[in-house]
Amino acid sequence: MKRPRQNNDTQDDDIKPKNDDIAFLKPHPSGEVWRGLNYKHMKKSILKTLLFSTLFAATSLFAQNPEPVKIEAWVTNPDRSALFEKQSETVSFSNKERGWGGKIIVDDTQKLQSIDGFGFALTGGSAELMMKMTPAERKKLIQELFATDEKNIGVSYIRLSIGSSDLNSFVFSYDDLPDGETDLELKKFDLYQDYKDVIPVM
Repeated sequence: MKRPRQNNDTQDDDIKPKNDDIAFLKPHPSGEVWRGLNYKHMKKSILKTLLFSTLFAATSLFAQNPEPVKIEAWVTNPDRSALFEKQSETVSFSNKERGWGGKIIVDDTQKLQSIDGFGFALTGGSAELMMKMTPAERKKLIQELFATDEKNIGVSYIRLSIGSSDLNSFVFSYDDLPDGETDLELKKFDLYQDYKDVIPVM
């Protein structure tokens, strides 16, 4: 026996989602059918939510570094018109587009090799020349190389060549022998030249 239709009953067409609708689980008061939710309305709501989330994330990102970072620079010119001189003008580094100059992208989420320090090679020739300087001049040069204040470069590493001359005024090794002689046991091994320049400088 077919039950008489009530006013709050929903027709079959109301039960089936249309092309632009999607069904969601909300019981009809009759307990027998499901209502439909308009898909276009849901799409607009999702887009609004995504837009708000994106704007919030971008605002948080820029809020982490609201002020430009000032970069200081020291300049040395080949003609010696400037020798490690600190520049009065600073460079601003920020996340704002200026429309000129190149872009430097800093991605602190990607870590590559770490930097432990900077240095140079102390050749035998350099040490030889330094030992020809007066003690006062040599002290001043060492200060310029290794001091870490704003007037000096603060070198933290030195590379030394071992075993023979390196840009010295003459060629030598640590075990020089006359032609035809050998010294497989290194009995004549000698740092004689390094004692005159490299070792005192170090």
